[in-house]
This record gives sequence, structure tokens and C-alpha cells, in this order.
Amino acid sequence: MQLIPVGILAGILGYLLGIGGGVLIVPVLVLIFGYSVHTAVAASLASITVGSVLISASNLNRNLVNIPLAVTLETVTIFGALVGGYISVSVSERPILIMFSIITLVTAYLMWKKTVSTEDAETPPDEGNGFYSGSYMDEMRGRVIHYRVKKVHLSMMVSAFAGVISSMLGVGGGFFKVPAMNILSGVPLRVATATSNFMIGFTAAAGSVAYVFHGYLLPQLAGSIIVGVLIGSAFVTAKLRKVTDNRIKKIFIAVLLLIAVQMFYKALG
Repeated sequence: MQLIPVGILAGILGYLLGIGGGVLIVPVLVLIFGYSVHTAVAASLASITVGSVLISASNLNRNLVNIPLAVTLETVTIFGALVGGYISVSVSERPILIMFSIITLVTAYLMWKKTVSTEDAETPPDEGNGFYSGSYMDEMRGRVIHYRVKKVHLSMMVSAFAGVISSMLGVGGGFFKVPAMNILSGVPLRVATATSNFMIGFTAAAGSVAYVFHGYLLPQLAGSIIVGVLIGSAFVTAKLRKVTDNRIKKIFIAVLLLIAVQMFYKALG
């Protein structure tokens, strides 16, 4: 029961930021409750999969998920994860963690300075006719927002790198893919987080297979967190739909800084 609040907070963060709750769940289970890393990751992946299904169902109904873009980016993410798996067995962890921390700090800075607002991303309806273009009802502004996705190849490059990092460090790649979609490809932040949430469900489901096969998934542990994730996801989809893009941006930057400090501390340990 004491892990349900952790799941609730992970569900809320997952919806708002599109990065899954692993960044919260894994450290809490390992550092506070004393579980092994493999057990914590297994429970995290299971909860992310369930949370992604619930959150994506709501986002799909609201037309927030850009499915063509999600399929494209997820494909290269999986390729990057395969490459990262091979690299991880031959490179020491410390330089990877330090590089990861620096890149995450740079990403936080770019989010602070370069985030594309909904107004900047919006295009006239007759211009949003590309393959990756889309539209959604913005409940804050009370109108339909049309947008056109640009420079998809740049977001694909970042997604491939996110896949490599995910495989090498056991973290999700949403905190790289969301800024890439927004800053590089001009996708509204709300759509970028929703599309990321849709993608991480597939990534987490695929990644959890090996943990289940090797017996690391503890049903009672994962079940407690999943109950919390379900509560948090249901709450956030019902109550926090009108959170402003600027607030999402600030929370995202705060989480990026937390991740950077955590990884750097781990590198020095």
C-alpha cells in the first residue's frame, strides 16, 4: 500500500511530460525500499506499459497523438536501442553517465530558451496538409490548432540516440524525444508529450519481456505501483487537461535537472 502514492505521482508525471514514471519509480524502489535494480526496472516497465495504455486512450480520443510521427520515431528508437545494447557491454559506465548528465543539462537549457509555443507552432488550416501534419482541440484556447511537422529527420536522429541511451542506462528516451519534437520539428508541446506517451508504451512492453522471463517481475510489487499509476492517470486525464504549456515546460526542465544531477552523482559514486 505504501507504494501506491509513488505510482500516483508517476502516473501524473507520465501524462504531463511524456517520459514515463521510471525516473521516479526506479530510484525510490532502489534507494528507499532496497529492491535490486533489475526488480525495480521490471516493476517500472510494467507500470509504464499500463499507464501508457490508459493515458494514450484519452489522448487518442482528443486527437493529441500524432500516429505517423510516433511510428517513424519509435522505429528508429528501437534500432538505437539495439545498437546501445551492443555498446553497453564494451564501454565503462562512468563516461557514459557523465556524457548523459551534460547532454541532459544542455537539453534543459534548450527547453528553457527555445521551446516552441503553441502560437508559434500553429499554421493556417490550408497549410497543414503534410504527411505528419495534424490538428487538435486546444481546451485552453477554445479552438482547433493546426500544425505542420518539419525537419522530421532531425527528430529521428535524436530518437535513435535516445534509443541508445535507453538501452545503455535503462532509462526512457522521452526526455530527449519530447524536446526534439517540439524544438526541432515544431510540434506543439502538448502533442509532443502525448505522442511520447504513446511510444513509450510499446518500448516498455518490449523491454519488460526479458525481465519477466528471468523472474525479476514481482507481481505484488508491480501491482501496487500499477494501482497507483491507474489512479494518477485517471486523475490527471480528468482534472489536469488544462495545464498550460508554460507550466509543463517548467516541470519538464525541473525533471531534466533532477535526472542530470542523479546521473552525475551516480557517476561519481
